Amino acid sequence: HSTTVKYDFLRNLGPVYKWAKVTHELKSNHIDMLLWLYPRGPFSKGDFKFFHNTMEIFPKKTFDMLTSRGFITVWRDTNKGQRALYIVTNKTKLLCSDLHNFLVGDKDIPTKPSRNGLVKEGAPKLHNYFMKVINQINKDRS
Repeated sequence: HSTTVKYDFLRNLGPVYKWAKVTHELKSNHIDMLLWLYPRGPFSKGDFKFFHNTMEIFPKKTFDMLTSRGFITVWRDTNKGQRALYIVTNKTKLLCSDLHNFLVGDKDIPTKPSRNGLVKEGAPKLHNYFMKVINQINKDRS
């Protein structure tokens, strides 16, 4: 018995998220936050806090971490009655674009240590299981 589905791009969500979390040293909710911000254009800290509150209770800590690690940058400083606005950086755009491309099957998930933290020297043995799945995903894509 088989099931025909119209969309199956979320099938590989677990391994793709694991790749992103380990390679970019982020938590799942940080990735969710960046994916939410990715298409928005300039945003305020209030916009950030609005969505962040659905995931955690310390938005300032997350905002500061994402900014200091180069995922978010200032687009416009506070100026005469205008609040500061922020944008995601090219680093975030590349991450989000990669996630989308991996999930829809347009691009192979990287398997080299320079682009995949799961295969770096000294990585936990558990990462080998994810790499087996990633290799199968890439094989199925071909």
